[in-house]
Amino acid sequence: MEESKITGRAIAKRLGISPATVSLALNGRPGVNPKTREAILACQETLSRQEDKMFPDKILLISAEISSPSDHGLFKQSYTELYRILNNHGYLLQSVTCDDTSASFSALLEQLPNKQIAGAIIFAVNIPFDSLQFLKTADIPLMLFDCDLRLPTGDNLLIDNYGGVNDAVEFLIGHGHQDIWYLCHSAEYNFNFTERRRAFKQITDSLGIRGHMFELSGELREIRTRGQDFLNSLSRRPLPVLTENYQISLGILGAAQQLGLCVPKDLDIVCFDELPEETLLPWPVPMIRIFHGKKAAIAAKRLIDRIEGRTDINISYSFRTELINHSIGDKS
Repeated sequence: MEESKITGRAIAKRLGISPATVSLALNGRPGVNPKTREAILACQETLSRQEDKMFPDKILLISAEISSPSDHGLFKQSYTELYRILNNHGYLLQSVTCDDTSASFSALLEQLPNKQIAGAIIFAVNIPFDSLQFLKTADIPLMLFDCDLRLPTGDNLLIDNYGGVNDAVEFLIGHGHQDIWYLCHSAEYNFNFTERRRAFKQITDSLGIRGHMFELSGELREIRTRGQDFLNSLSRRPLPVLTENYQISLGILGAAQQLGLCVPKDLDIVCFDELPEETLLPWPVPMIRIFHGKKAAIAAKRLIDRIEGRTDINISYSFRTELINHSIGDKS
């Protein structure tokens, strides 16, 4: 916590005694009646608690690229839940952005002890594993999203990427497909995407079916344009596709609309992660649901327990996904 703003004058005014008497008591000097000394120390504690409420401890929300998680697509769900729970427990959530380098994060954490920081939540999905090794020496409670790094003062919360990909592949195989296309977002490092690609290869290899990968990178407009080229290059209908994230899903579905294709008649698609609520589509689309809000709630509560000393056990928690088949109005 920052240096206390409580002064002897504040205590003296509260108790109706002289600042000199307060100074003697606070510095452990003689000349103060025991009852008065006790009242002064009790008043100091009361004012300290009030000050804590006025200047709450901060929880840092650290990310490499997302300067404002509350404005960034599906991260809204996580941010809203984190803010709600931490605020209800008297903590202030503060977003900060760092370069994806250990030096940048290390320099930030070195400043924390003097800045009233109780703990940190790190969106590590786009931070290379090696750049996070320095966190093993951090002395504040940590919650690490989307990176399986063992921390002495923190927990890991992961998405079950393998399970989600497996459900999607089995869903498409159930429609009779033996050639499945995986549309990936970019070649840049991303923990979840790396895990999904690895899972896709392992699962298709183990099942003896043909898995193909195709990259659709860039902004949404570029993804849509490249998606049209991709769909035009393949004549098979329906074309079985698994998309890596919701940006790819929006791009390829927009491309299909522009080409006059239909789901699932022409494009038999499963989208990894749900589409934003404001998305309007002419057809229902099967999706792999990630429970962003529930995931964030677990993270917030675990971090609070760690900060307040209710647990010292490290966990690595894999959050299961769920296949939602909107085409039949129910879970599949």
